[in-house]
Amino acid sequence: MGEVERRWEQCVPHDARSERLAGALAQIDAENDDEFDWKFGGDGDNGEALLFLLDIYFATNTEQQTITDFLDRAEARWRELNKLSRWTSPSLAWLREFAAKEER
Repeated sequence: MGEVERRWEQCVPHDARSERLAGALAQIDAENDDEFDWKFGGDGDNGEALLFLLDIYFATNTEQQTITDFLDRAEARWRELNKLSRWTSPSLAWLREFAAKEER
């Protein structure tokens, strides 16, 4: 049994950081062609899986990484995968403002 399945079976509550980050990602996705079409609230929804993955990330991160650190790594990986010099989403500025407020 994987960690996601264990958490789901034991009804482990989601980390508040996971909920905030997943919600922000879903909003950005919805504003940019809804590529992932994140769904939350039901068993088996892709958003629920994302929440559990983020929970695992935050639970196992010994460096106490901030949301901004996560965004920096995600942006670098996005550029690498898409050969872009910078993010083109107008929502990135909003997400960085959101992260800065959450980290205070």
